Amino acid sequence: MPRRYEFAPGLALSVGGSGAVFRHFDAEYAAAAAAAGSADVQIQFGAPASNCPRGVLRGGHKSVRWHVDLASPESEWLRASIQLAGRPRSFALSLVQGYVVEPLISVAAARRGLVLLPAAAFSEDGGAVIVMGRSRSGKSSLAFLALSSGRMLLGDDQVLLEAPRGCRPFPRRLRLYPDVRRTAPAAHAALSSRRRRGLQLRWAADALSRGYVRPPIRVEATEVGLAARSPLAIGRVVLIERGGSGRELSVAPLERGAVVEAGIALLAEQRAKLRTVADERWSGALAAAAEAEEVTLHQVLQGVPAERVGLPAAWDAAQAVGALAEHFRLGMA
Repeated sequence: MPRRYEFAPGLALSVGGSGAVFRHFDAEYAAAAAAAGSADVQIQFGAPASNCPRGVLRGGHKSVRWHVDLASPESEWLRASIQLAGRPRSFALSLVQGYVVEPLISVAAARRGLVLLPAAAFSEDGGAVIVMGRSRSGKSSLAFLALSSGRMLLGDDQVLLEAPRGCRPFPRRLRLYPDVRRTAPAAHAALSSRRRRGLQLRWAADALSRGYVRPPIRVEATEVGLAARSPLAIGRVVLIERGGSGRELSVAPLERGAVVEAGIALLAEQRAKLRTVADERWSGALAAAAEAEEVTLHQVLQGVPAERVGLPAAWDAAQAVGALAEHFRLGMA
């Protein structure tokens, strides 16, 4: 029996496969677990589906590979069959979750007038602050700091936005890498001794393999602090950008159009693997999703204050996260 997860009213994912597949997604989306029913996105791990011809996506990274058969996006539900090869299997599952499963959820969300935005979000003054930025901009470390300092976490890498001005939590485990000891030492101290030992072992694996083996530990937000279970009104949006030539953190107001443009760019980056499928139907479906998301983002962000925070290129990760923590009044660096 497939597992089903519901992220918003009517927006659901079903996953079929082996016990290892169920354990992975049950741990990832535990807070969204739901009873059996229809699902916008239907994923089957294992043998290719005979009724799933045939947008094909192949890929791999380091020791694992995947083959994805995508059904036509013109059907009522988005369906995919995924075959994995290589070890560790948990690594492969985590990669296809980010490269295939969650991008498919974002397309389904767009069809329902929602935006699954690659961003972090946590509570601030009774509402939610949305933190946008490209990979390695510091938003995940900042979300971890916010969680450990008493803020409610809505997501460290994905959040659901809905009009008017609503932010829904997206339940997914945090990914913590060994350098969190340096970038967020106070938050690292809030982890259990077992989790800190796990990070220490991963630091050793990273060092011994010269960066080839660099797995994170996956942590439930509730192990560290409070995870939001219901939507919050968006209080403000912050776009983090690295690469400035100055020596200090800079802050400038940002117009709604610029925020929307940045959001559409992040969504396109998230769906980069899907865009490699040589299928006109999928190209059209992704373009339609982007158009719908642009409309929704304009509606969601109407009247929401926004700012651009620039970080000097010369700063290392610890210095950048420390400055961001001060800017967000987290009280710890």
